[in-house]
Amino acid sequence: EAIVNGNLDIVDGMPQDGVLVVNDDSELLRDIHPPVRVVRYGTQNEECDFFARDIRTTAEGTSFTIVSSEGECECHLRIHGVHNVSNALATFAVGRLSGVEVHHILAGLAEFQPTSERQNLMEYGGYTLLVDTYNSNVLSLTAALNVFNKVELRPGAKRVAVLGDMGEQGDKVEENHTLIGDMIGQMPIDVLICQGEGMRFTAQAAMNAGVETHYFSDTRSVVRATAEAIKPGDAVLFKASGASDFKVKVVYPLFGKIV
Repeated sequence: EAIVNGNLDIVDGMPQDGVLVVNDDSELLRDIHPPVRVVRYGTQNEECDFFARDIRTTAEGTSFTIVSSEGECECHLRIHGVHNVSNALATFAVGRLSGVEVHHILAGLAEFQPTSERQNLMEYGGYTLLVDTYNSNVLSLTAALNVFNKVELRPGAKRVAVLGDMGEQGDKVEENHTLIGDMIGQMPIDVLICQGEGMRFTAQAAMNAGVETHYFSDTRSVVRATAEAIKPGDAVLFKASGASDFKVKVVYPLFGKIV
């Protein structure tokens, strides 16, 4: 709520003919009525100015139809997750409002591929890796888990989630980390390996749900446990707050500087 309120301060500096592009899927933004023109995009409400329907996921990425007052067009992404459909809609909306031709926007979206430590899905050394260690919160971790759970596994392979704390949770550290553990308990995660003060609550909730769970207070133990738990063919998710530095402390010792 605080982040949304802070970002909405931008309206104070906008001219009367300014345009605010808003994610209508967000409950915190759905009912705002600022004193400027509002253009809404979303995947749930067909009344949005830019709406995504017929969302389809394949091994190569995500495809969907963009519906606007100008008609319909097909959009293809090399990335996964409904949240990235939302991001693409925002890009498309801003592009059209700025006068960019439709085909240029669609071509740019089709060419985009994540790199480094932001939801980087890759095949490496016989493993399927989802490296998403730039940051972590309830929304981004939920999105990463949803993408991870749609990765196609080879016969006999496992899904192993390696998680560090979500940062900046304030007085909701226990509540939010427990929420993630309960969620993992309902997902096809075979092994959970986690580290951090907040992740103690995630580990406990996941264990209560019957998930094979290993909790450690230090990253060296996480590296050792992960190395023992995985074998080629497995899918491995790495997700933590930036402060946990999982890229350097966990991913690099296991696979080298791959991102």
